[in-house]
Amino acid sequence: MQRSRRAHDAETRLWQAEHKLVDAQSKLTGANLEIQRLRSAAEQHDHDMLYVRRLLEREQREKNALEAEVLSLRYGLGDGAALSWKQIAARCDLPEKQAQLAQSRALRKLRKQRSLRQLQAFCDHEEWEHQGRMSPGESYSTR
Repeated sequence: MQRSRRAHDAETRLWQAEHKLVDAQSKLTGANLEIQRLRSAAEQHDHDMLYVRRLLEREQREKNALEAEVLSLRYGLGDGAALSWKQIAARCDLPEKQAQLAQSRALRKLRKQRSLRQLQAFCDHEEWEHQGRMSPGESYSTR
């Protein structure tokens, strides 16, 4: 009787362990499915971000090309003949206001680039680099 009771207890513990194992495997399977879903969502997000980045780059290239064309037409950079806003708008298939805005953006960019180049030249100037620096041991009172 004692032996059968021990055998029964052992079988019960074995059954409980197997049941826990099945539960753990089920949870692991669910977790693996969730990981796969999240990976798939992350890959889709990366794909979407790449697509948006390419669209923005293409849009920027087209915008820069339009701005360059408007400047060229407005100031006659190609053939020497400057065109009116009405002519530029007709040639670029834009409203006049959009052509004027494209010129404004282009000129703003050119001014910014010019000022950045001047600032870079100023910062790279050798005399400026050494001017205003104190030598070791020197203090403001000895200057």
